Amino acid sequence: MIFATVAPAGQLDCPSDLHSRKPLHLLEFLTPSRIAVREPLVDVDAVMTRLVALALPWSPAREDTLREVKARESVFPTALGDGVALPHVRSANVQTVTLSAVALQHAIPFGSRDGSDVDLFVLVLSPINAPSEHLKMLRAVAKLVAQPATIRALRHAPSVAAFLKIVQQSPSF
Repeated sequence: MIFATVAPAGQLDCPSDLHSRKPLHLLEFLTPSRIAVREPLVDVDAVMTRLVALALPWSPAREDTLREVKARESVFPTALGDGVALPHVRSANVQTVTLSAVALQHAIPFGSRDGSDVDLFVLVLSPINAPSEHLKMLRAVAKLVAQPATIRALRHAPSVAAFLKIVQQSPSF
């Protein structure tokens, strides 16, 4: 199981809550409603739009946050290689650390350093005043996708439930 030391979504009332030492599982941040598998999206804009919509379905600041994510990607693409990308941004529009994930039916170009197209995306959104928590979450997600077998399993998960089971079975840190 993957753990991070930040408060789960919905429990961040003040910056001091962000420094909790209680280990937390990624599943507290990556809920079923924030995951899409076998998505037929074919371009970067559609993927970014879907990721932000999953992360912030009811937020009036969704479009502003989408612009921030796209701006961050234009500076330096967050493709990690092996078909995985980890777009992320710290935003004044976000009150809690939030994750979303999309696994595509077919990989798309995303500016990967290894030249590989990307079909597995995990978005990390964090409050602007939480830089260390943002880094902790990035580290936790990066550890999740560090193993080729885990990447393959996530990309080929036939359902959200199967995707979550893979996340749940991942080694802790």
